[in-house]
Amino acid sequence: MHHYISTIAKKTSVFVVLMTFSSLAFSQEDLKGNVSIGPQTSIDQGLVVLYQQDTSNEYTKVAEDTIKFFDEGFFALENIQDSGVYLLKAKLDTHSTYYEDYFPTYYGDTLFWKDADTLQLSGNSGLRSVTINLVEGVGQSGNGTISGQVIEAGPGKRKGPGDPQGGVEVLAIGSNDDPFGYDETDSAGNYKIDSLPNGQYNVRTEIAGFQATEILVSIDQNNQTADSTDFSVDKEEGKVGPTTYLTFTDERQDLQLYPNPADHRITVEISDQANANRLNLEVLNMAGQKIITQSFIQGKNQMKLKVNQLNKGVYMVQLKDSNQSVLGTGKIMIY
Repeated sequence: MHHYISTIAKKTSVFVVLMTFSSLAFSQEDLKGNVSIGPQTSIDQGLVVLYQQDTSNEYTKVAEDTIKFFDEGFFALENIQDSGVYLLKAKLDTHSTYYEDYFPTYYGDTLFWKDADTLQLSGNSGLRSVTINLVEGVGQSGNGTISGQVIEAGPGKRKGPGDPQGGVEVLAIGSNDDPFGYDETDSAGNYKIDSLPNGQYNVRTEIAGFQATEILVSIDQNNQTADSTDFSVDKEEGKVGPTTYLTFTDERQDLQLYPNPADHRITVEISDQANANRLNLEVLNMAGQKIITQSFIQGKNQMKLKVNQLNKGVYMVQLKDSNQSVLGTGKIMIY
């Protein structure tokens, strides 16, 4: 059985685990169990992952087991540490017969780590056995698509894209908390959730131990695609939220936009005061419709952007010059 350091772990938690991993005392006990999709049906192909809570209450992946067809849903994680607090999660392989219908699920039969039951393992001898029942999704029967990219954020990366984050789960949850679809990002950090019916969706990531901020997306007859629903993983802060940096085609511009997310007013500030009066800021909804246009006042390098009239959600921002050339694009979130 293998033990791993998670590639999505916070940088601080990775340091703690690396310092203590070699000194851990392991027992020969196993954590065993079964993964099912109902009282009579076990999964055919899948993966079970064990996360351990460290001294900072952060979670790091420490073991996993692959479930194959002949295993009949059973798994065994060997050489578990004598004591500690753990989260256990199961998901289907992409080749599973049931892959389109069931979501990755934590022990406690929930989609999210904050709602999961923790395992308090001790050094007592004997078999430890658990069962995970995968959460069934709502049948998808529409033409809507939500897609985007998950990248790294944090100090030094707030004004531009960081490294793409592969292996991150992204979920589309309906207005009644019903799970409609999910995807896992590829090596380029990209994901795509399709076949969604018309409606509003809270789109969010799920990484054990990370605080997640949702993006509200609407799919309707006139807007069947939301293709820029991007997220940033801040490993220093242990948070995941909408990607809100501005990407400039003219690197001489230095613009700050704060607070973001916001609920009432956003301050927009640019360092190039001499040319600020030649610049316009446009706010567009995710369908590309222009909602707000505002210009810098001559002699001022700062403007106040009122956003309290906007509905909750994510909006595109464009900075344009007097020739209507786009100098930069980004996103703001209204809550």
